[in-house]
Amino acid sequence: MGKTVKPMVYDTTTGEARLIQADETLDAVAKEVDVMMKPSGSAGAIQKCQPVYVKADANVDLAQADAVATAQVFGLASQEIAVGESGAIQTDGIFTAADWTATTGAVTLTVGSSYFLDAASPGMLTTTAPTTGYNCKVGRAVSATDLDLNIRDSFKL
Repeated sequence: MGKTVKPMVYDTTTGEARLIQADETLDAVAKEVDVMMKPSGSAGAIQKCQPVYVKADANVDLAQADAVATAQVFGLASQEIAVGESGAIQTDGIFTAADWTATTGAVTLTVGSSYFLDAASPGMLTTTAPTTGYNCKVGRAVSATDLDLNIRDSFKL
């Protein structure tokens, strides 16, 4: 027979681990956000919120759903990244921005809409899935300022 595993918690009051009692519940919020620093290999500045891909030289540049290499979204720029400088790229979790104009053409997101990498313009997201080039879903708007990043592998249309 297998062993019974009893759940344990760290009690912040006593500073010790203890068994969870039958009448106790755990309240927790699971949140994971991955952010990496990457250097820009772009010819121009990368704006906050813009989707990027990793180039062969390990630098990032604006992603676009028109070619296999550029359609592989790595994440969204967490800040403006000047040419030749390094900056933070968020790869998952909730991405929050007060102004999405540089990425969607509108200040706010459309709540409940899925956002895809744009095939026509580098560094842009659209609520209309591309019909040519590559399809890469980047996330879903959970509020006017928050995009739940769930970057999918792109596929050729």
